[in-house]
Amino acid sequence: LAACGVSLLPFLPRRLAMPSLWAALMPILALGSFAILLTTASLLGMRLTELSIRLSVAGLVVALAAAAATVRSPETTSWPARREGVALAALLGIIAVSLAASWEVVDPFPPPASDWAYYLLYADEVEEQRHLLIDNPHAVGEGRSLGNYPGIGAVYGSLRVLDGVSSRALAYGLVLALALTPLAVYAAVAALWGVGAGVIAAAAYAVAPIHLEPLYWHGLATTLALAFIPLTLLALGLLYRGERGPRVVLLLGFSLAGVAAMHSVSAGIVALVLAIVLVTDVVLGLVRRGRRPLHAWWREGISRLVLAGCGAAVILGVGVLVHLRLQGADAGSPVSYRFFDRDWVDADTVDYY
Repeated sequence: LAACGVSLLPFLPRRLAMPSLWAALMPILALGSFAILLTTASLLGMRLTELSIRLSVAGLVVALAAAAATVRSPETTSWPARREGVALAALLGIIAVSLAASWEVVDPFPPPASDWAYYLLYADEVEEQRHLLIDNPHAVGEGRSLGNYPGIGAVYGSLRVLDGVSSRALAYGLVLALALTPLAVYAAVAALWGVGAGVIAAAAYAVAPIHLEPLYWHGLATTLALAFIPLTLLALGLLYRGERGPRVVLLLGFSLAGVAAMHSVSAGIVALVLAIVLVTDVVLGLVRRGRRPLHAWWREGISRLVLAGCGAAVILGVGVLVHLRLQGADAGSPVSYRFFDRDWVDADTVDYY
């Protein structure tokens, strides 16, 4: 994971070339690239063994190192060493607060709710069947695939294959996932409005009740997707600020592919946000660009670059998209509401949700 994350740092936009931003982004880059890599490799027929996983990561790292050697490195921005040191210390404190608050909820075993068991079952079956697109041994009826998000299977399944981590230990993975989201918030805000604003935003998010809310239903996939959404917003913010280079487009594409790998429902919400961005850009172009609005909008607006980022996401995440499509096709029909007791949805249930 560390090798995957470090190998992507040379491709980040120039504005992100600061130690605190690299430290905040590296775990997220690592998880996203590792998940996309293993999902694609598994879809192509590779069995997930110790050797194949290590060779896949080595191949990715070598390819990225070769690509980094051929492209010009981004110009490093000047950054005061003391400020960056204070920011790194603050991030460590924020992570510690997040870990401590999360641990209070999930310990002792079992954690709240029941979704954790499904993620652990997926990890066990990945370790058993050596693929991510796998059969559900407990399925009944027409659906046979074990429907889950490939990013979870890639990370949890590889931990089972490579390190022999017990399923019970993986139940605490949500604690680490929750610690990543303040880092993503810091990276997005600090890159756009400064390190001080980033620290305040990350600290505020770390102590906000909504940050800990997924603990009570074990929303692992949702939490990991939330680590990538600030990167999407960061890329859009950089485009609005006038940074129109290919690095920003790649950051947008990578973040979209990462969201899809971790939680396809969140990817649908992000797609709606992108649609709103495109419509807004079109309207602004028509209002502001004078006699030739269409030509000026296409040349000066961000729609062209947003669409390029979506294209990059499709290219980077084609394995993820095909995996989700095949998994959905074999999931069977939804269970009709008529199979549930008539009192299953009552006023108390609606009030609870």
